[in-house]
Amino acid sequence: MDYANPHIERALKTLAFRPIFDHEGREIHVVCLMPWSPPLVAPWWRGKGASLIGADVDGNFFLRYCGGQVLYRHHQQNTCETVAASVRDFVSRLREDTAGTTEWWKHPDGPPTDLT
Repeated sequence: MDYANPHIERALKTLAFRPIFDHEGREIHVVCLMPWSPPLVAPWWRGKGASLIGADVDGNFFLRYCGGQVLYRHHQQNTCETVAASVRDFVSRLREDTAGTTEWWKHPDGPPTDLT
Protein backbone atom coordinates (compact mmCIF):
# COMPACT_ATOMS: atom_id res chain seq x y z
CA MET A 1 0.00 0.00 0.00
CA ASP A 2 1.42 3.41 -0.99
CA TYR A 3 1.26 5.66 2.05
CA ALA A 4 1.39 9.07 0.30
CA ASN A 5 -1.80 10.34 -1.34
CA PRO A 6 -1.80 13.15 -3.93
CA HIS A 7 -5.58 13.69 -3.58
CA ILE A 8 -5.18 14.49 0.11
CA GLU A 9 -2.18 16.75 -0.62
CA ARG A 10 -4.29 18.81 -3.04
CA ALA A 11 -7.28 18.91 -0.65
CA LEU A 12 -5.04 20.26 2.13
CA LYS A 13 -4.60 23.47 0.13
CA THR A 14 -8.33 24.19 0.37
CA LEU A 15 -9.28 22.63 3.71
CA ALA A 16 -9.61 26.02 5.41
CA PHE A 17 -12.17 26.95 2.74
CA ARG A 18 -13.84 23.57 2.20
CA PRO A 19 -13.96 21.94 5.66
CA ILE A 20 -17.36 20.26 5.51
CA PHE A 21 -18.00 16.64 4.58
CA ASP A 22 -21.67 15.65 4.24
CA HIS A 23 -22.63 12.07 4.95
CA GLU A 24 -26.22 10.85 5.16
CA GLY A 25 -27.54 14.20 6.37
CA ARG A 26 -24.71 14.82 8.82
CA GLU A 27 -22.35 17.75 8.43
CA ILE A 28 -18.89 16.61 9.57
CA HIS A 29 -16.31 19.37 10.22
CA VAL A 30 -12.95 18.13 8.96
CA VAL A 31 -10.06 19.86 10.75
CA CYS A 32 -7.11 17.74 9.68
CA LEU A 33 -6.01 15.83 6.59
CA MET A 34 -2.89 13.67 6.43
CA PRO A 35 -1.42 12.98 2.99
CA TRP A 36 1.05 10.47 4.44
CA SER A 37 0.34 7.89 7.12
CA PRO A 38 1.78 4.44 7.84
CA PRO A 39 -0.55 1.51 8.50
CA LEU A 40 -2.75 2.05 11.53
CA VAL A 41 -1.77 0.27 14.73
CA ALA A 42 -4.22 1.02 17.54
CA PRO A 43 -5.81 -1.07 20.30
CA TRP A 44 -9.33 -0.14 19.09
CA TRP A 45 -8.68 -1.14 15.44
CA ARG A 46 -9.41 -4.78 14.66
CA GLY A 47 -9.99 -4.49 10.92
CA LYS A 48 -7.69 -5.19 7.99
CA GLY A 49 -5.01 -2.74 6.88
CA ALA A 50 -5.94 0.92 7.12
CA SER A 51 -4.20 4.27 7.41
CA LEU A 52 -5.29 7.52 8.97
CA ILE A 53 -6.12 10.26 6.45
CA GLY A 54 -7.98 12.83 8.55
CA ALA A 55 -9.86 13.83 11.66
CA ASP A 56 -12.97 15.81 12.49
CA VAL A 57 -13.48 18.55 15.07
CA ASP A 58 -14.57 15.95 17.66
CA GLY A 59 -11.46 13.79 17.24
CA ASN A 60 -13.06 11.06 15.13
CA PHE A 61 -10.96 9.61 12.33
CA PHE A 62 -11.21 9.13 8.59
CA LEU A 63 -9.35 5.99 7.52
CA ARG A 64 -8.26 4.76 4.12
CA TYR A 65 -9.14 1.07 4.14
CA CYS A 66 -7.01 -1.51 2.30
CA GLY A 67 -9.70 -1.82 -0.41
CA GLY A 68 -9.51 1.92 -1.12
CA GLN A 69 -12.70 2.98 0.66
CA VAL A 70 -12.76 5.77 3.24
CA LEU A 71 -14.13 4.79 6.64
CA TYR A 72 -15.32 7.13 9.41
CA ARG A 73 -14.39 5.92 12.89
CA HIS A 74 -16.62 7.50 15.57
CA HIS A 75 -14.94 6.82 18.91
CA GLN A 76 -17.79 7.72 21.26
CA GLN A 77 -20.26 5.49 19.43
CA ASN A 78 -17.58 2.83 18.81
CA THR A 79 -18.64 2.59 15.16
CA CYS A 80 -16.86 2.50 11.83
CA GLU A 81 -18.74 3.06 8.57
CA THR A 82 -17.87 3.52 4.92
CA VAL A 83 -18.39 7.16 3.89
CA ALA A 84 -16.73 7.26 0.46
CA ALA A 85 -15.80 4.77 -2.26
CA SER A 86 -12.26 6.17 -2.51
CA VAL A 87 -9.99 8.92 -1.22
CA ARG A 88 -10.61 10.81 -4.45
CA ASP A 89 -14.38 10.56 -3.86
CA PHE A 90 -13.92 11.69 -0.24
CA VAL A 91 -11.95 14.85 -1.07
CA SER A 92 -14.24 15.70 -4.00
CA ARG A 93 -17.14 15.86 -1.53
CA LEU A 94 -15.51 18.39 0.81
CA ARG A 95 -17.42 21.67 0.54
CA GLU A 96 -17.66 25.19 1.87
CA ASP A 97 -19.44 25.91 5.12
CA THR A 98 -22.66 27.44 3.81
CA ALA A 99 -24.34 27.49 7.25
CA GLY A 100 -21.56 29.53 8.89
CA THR A 101 -20.97 26.96 11.58
CA THR A 102 -17.17 27.15 11.24
CA GLU A 103 -16.79 30.95 11.43
CA TRP A 104 -14.19 30.45 14.15
CA TRP A 105 -11.99 28.69 11.58
CA LYS A 106 -12.16 31.03 8.58
CA HIS A 107 -8.89 31.88 6.84
CA PRO A 108 -8.20 35.66 7.07
CA ASP A 109 -6.85 35.96 3.50
CA GLY A 110 -9.71 34.26 1.67
CA PRO A 111 -9.37 31.21 -0.60
CA PRO A 112 -6.09 30.52 -2.39
CA THR A 113 -5.91 31.35 -6.08
CA ASP A 114 -3.20 28.89 -7.10
CA LEU A 115 -4.06 25.28 -6.23
CA THR A 116 -1.53 23.53 -8.47
